[in-house]
Amino acid sequence: MGGGEIRPAAALTGAVAALLSLVGPGAPPASAHGNEVPQRAAITQAPDLPGLEVEVLQSIAPVIQLTNTTQRVVTVLDDTGAPFVRVARDRAEMNRASPFAHRSLDPLGRGSGPRGAGPPEWVVVGGSGVWRWFDPRARLDPGERSRGWSIVLEVDDRRLKVEGRTEEVGLHGHLTASLSGVTPAVPDLEVRVLDGPVPALFVRYPGSSTLGFAGLSGEPFLRIGPDGVWANKRSPTWYMSGAQVIQDVPPEADPYADPAFERVSPQPVWTWLEYRARLPEPDAGYDLGDRPRVVLRWSTPGSVDDAPLAIAGEVRWEPPAPGEGRGRGPGPWWPLGAAAAGAALVVLLVRRRG
Repeated sequence: MGGGEIRPAAALTGAVAALLSLVGPGAPPASAHGNEVPQRAAITQAPDLPGLEVEVLQSIAPVIQLTNTTQRVVTVLDDTGAPFVRVARDRAEMNRASPFAHRSLDPLGRGSGPRGAGPPEWVVVGGSGVWRWFDPRARLDPGERSRGWSIVLEVDDRRLKVEGRTEEVGLHGHLTASLSGVTPAVPDLEVRVLDGPVPALFVRYPGSSTLGFAGLSGEPFLRIGPDGVWANKRSPTWYMSGAQVIQDVPPEADPYADPAFERVSPQPVWTWLEYRARLPEPDAGYDLGDRPRVVLRWSTPGSVDDAPLAIAGEVRWEPPAPGEGRGRGPGPWWPLGAAAAGAALVVLLVRRRG
């Protein structure tokens, strides 16, 4: 078992690398390119093993998240049946001899790893029982409208199967979160909105001032500045949406208590779930209509040094394409829920491994 690190392919830009917690935030977040197929994925059947959870997260491309809290090691097999990642409750390891492992770091499934598979060469890439990857099996190629897919896991001598389905978003209506603006403009500040049932905010600020952000009750939540990221550990919002692992709010969290800031990253970049941008989950028969429209406008309050700061955005409804809709509510990925939506965008987003 090695203690080294796999370096992602050169094509892997900052947001994707940060998402997988393998490199630092040195480049702007990646975005979809010309021939990308707008798509959403959902799991249709997951293994029934207590302590093992597999989810699909929506990002630039579908992301698979595996969480293992059992005492066993879970090994994920690639499309040839060879192992490419394994997850224990206290670590994740990747097989750097696996071409598929390198492809799993790129939302387009490219990668620049070894040309042929050899004996496994395991390296530690994570210090918890959570790992996420872009799985090419869950991604639509240009021209595809939908596909079913499966991922095989090995646990002891058992083989378990995860099954899912990916569809082009035009087959259903969908909700899209976007950024309207930042007031006032702050030099060097980069803000991105990342889609999901609960949208997430990506903030990078290598400037000389200190940014502050308020929690859901108006309490001090985060500070981002030259000395990295500081979190108020008495903020309930931190545990709900900002921490590296989303968790229940502990009794000592109190939005009205004096803040207790602790540094959570030396790098001035963080991502958190923004519940102010979330719509209520739809009831049966939920109908947003057949015309595009803005269904929610939201704002994240903050400060730059002592001056007020606001990040504003909106959530927009895009109905199904004419003649292609199968209902006028959000597609089947909507019930993935807050934890699924944001975990890949929050957990380990900004840690640099050296």
